[in-house]
Amino acid sequence: MLQGQAQTIDMLRRQLDWFKRQLFGPKSERAVSVADPQQMHLGEFLGQTSAVPPDSDGQHVPAHTRRKHASDGALGRA
Repeated sequence: MLQGQAQTIDMLRRQLDWFKRQLFGPKSERAVSVADPQQMHLGEFLGQTSAVPPDSDGQHVPAHTRRKHASDGALGRA
């Protein structure tokens, strides 16, 4: 009986350790990867010299006026 309990305790401890690793262990999403100098950026692959265009100060977009949204009741009326 004691040996059975000892085996159960050992199994439960291994399960607990596994759950702790899953919950609190290092995650691949959190890991900071070091950039590989051999790997190209997408812009370099497409023939550009940089992944970010040199005119990255922003793009001017002309101003506009928003229209007022129709209320739900106005949709069914015509």
